[in-house]
Amino acid sequence: MRWIVLAASCLMVGGISSGYVPGRHDVDNPLVDLLPDIAGTVEVGAFLGRRFRHLFNRSDSLSVSLGTMADIGGVYSGYTLDLGLDYSTALSKRVRALVNLGVVYASEGFMDTQFGVDERGSAASGLPVFAPDAGIHQVSASAGLNMQLNHRWGIFGQVAYTRLTGDARDSPVVRFGGDPDQWRVGLALSYRLD
Repeated sequence: MRWIVLAASCLMVGGISSGYVPGRHDVDNPLVDLLPDIAGTVEVGAFLGRRFRHLFNRSDSLSVSLGTMADIGGVYSGYTLDLGLDYSTALSKRVRALVNLGVVYASEGFMDTQFGVDERGSAASGLPVFAPDAGIHQVSASAGLNMQLNHRWGIFGQVAYTRLTGDARDSPVVRFGGDPDQWRVGLALSYRLD
C-alpha cells in the first residue's frame, strides 16, 4: 500500500472556516430540559489537507484532512480537532461513490459545556454531577452516491452514522436524555450553472 500512495499524484488544500453551534434549550427530555440553557455560539477555525489521486484507478482520490474550530462567542471557551479521511471513486461515467471516516477530539471546555452537569444543574434536574475530561468525543462514518443525471442536474444520497465515545457517551445528558448512536439519511439535488 505504501508504494501506491507514494506513486499517486497529490495536492495540498487548506483554508479557514466558520460556523454556528446551536445552543441547548427546550429539550424534549424533561430531565435534560431542567439543566441550564446553553447559548449558541460562533466558531472559527482552519483546516489543512492532502489529496492523493489515482490510487487504484484513474478516477479515484483519497483525502486526509485536519481541522480545528475554536469558540469565539465565549460559550464553551475551547476548541475541537477534526481528523477526516475521504475516499471517492467513479463507478461509471455518471455515478461516483464517496466514503468518509472521521474522529473529533474536544477540549475540556467544550466537553464540560456540552456534556457536563454541575451541582446547580444536578439540583435542578436530579441528574448526577458529571465533570467530563477532554478527549475523543465522537467517531463517524458515511457513504454516499453522486449521480449526474445530465450536464446540469445531479442527485446525491448519503447515509451517515455518528457514535459518541468516552465521556460524551458516559454523560448523564446522553445516558438519561439521548442516544450515543445517531443515524442520518440525506438526499440532495444539484444544478450546475456553467
